[in-house]
Amino acid sequence: SAILSFKPHPRQFFSRDLDRYQIIGEKNKQEKLKKLGVDNLFSLHFDESVANLSPADFVQKIIVEKLQVNKLMVGYDFRFGKNREGDILFLQDCANIHGFDLIIIEQIKDDKTTQVYSSSAIREAIKTGNMEEANQMLGYAWFMEGIVVHGDKRARKMNFPTANISPHDQIYPLKGVYAIKTLINHKYINGIANFGERPTVDGKKLLLEV
Repeated sequence: SAILSFKPHPRQFFSRDLDRYQIIGEKNKQEKLKKLGVDNLFSLHFDESVANLSPADFVQKIIVEKLQVNKLMVGYDFRFGKNREGDILFLQDCANIHGFDLIIIEQIKDDKTTQVYSSSAIREAIKTGNMEEANQMLGYAWFMEGIVVHGDKRARKMNFPTANISPHDQIYPLKGVYAIKTLINHKYINGIANFGERPTVDGKKLLLEV
């Protein structure tokens, strides 16, 4: 089994305003997929040449020649190729021509709320601070990661030291204070975190302070 991913995400390639677009970091994505039993993860570098491939060329050059796919699974709203011209119907024709099986993953909804599970809905829930909804759709508690950086050690003087984390390229949650669980030395510890600029101490740099 294998998953084909794009790096950067095509929407990030076309819009620099979407720098903070990833729900999960690349390393953690690889680890989660491995635990799910995926044998291979192919990360296709998305550039101008890939963006300009017609749907037919994308199938021929990437799906058939490079990956030699026997069975392909895509979501119901999958679009591909230049200007996103390729759709499920076109892909079904390609499957018939090239002799691979095509499986369509139909829309998945929450039975109670009728909320459609999608990466767009997850991003929106994270950005608006609705973490319970985001976690429900993800199937796990969403988390941020980054490099711990030195602060001014004010909290340490109050016997309440914090870790200042400079966030990486993941999507930013709503600024504010969160109840969290922190994983330290393989043990989960209850904690509290602030995501923002810390205006009370003249802070201007965006930090996750845990």
